[in-house]
Amino acid sequence: MAEAIVVASCPEIYHDKVAAACKQSGFQKAFGKLGDMVDSLSGKDWVAKWEAKVVMAAVTKAETLGTARAKILCLQGGKYCDQEFQRQPALVRAIKTEMRDETFRVSVEWLEIEDFRDLVSRVLSEAGGKDKD
Repeated sequence: MAEAIVVASCPEIYHDKVAAACKQSGFQKAFGKLGDMVDSLSGKDWVAKWEAKVVMAAVTKAETLGTARAKILCLQGGKYCDQEFQRQPALVRAIKTEMRDETFRVSVEWLEIEDFRDLVSRVLSEAGGKDKD
């Protein structure tokens, strides 16, 4: 069964390359950068805005794929990694609540940029192999 893969956190220095990799590999992008649309929303609590964006991205991707699993990927090294890391339990609960399914499986994985690049290469390689069948 496919799983919904959502990239929720990315250091700003990698933003454009990781966004392109998400598009290429079919991962859902839920990270942003200073000055983006989410940043422009009223209110000072960026964490709540970030959580809402990640939850909706995970739910939408899972429903589109018809899957009961989501993997949230966070790339280490960003300015707010520690704060985002602390929100993992609440993020998982919010996704399960929004899915209305306590059995919906959610994992959160923190990766170095090199590990993310390796993952994207594997996904693209596997997709290429499937196209040839």
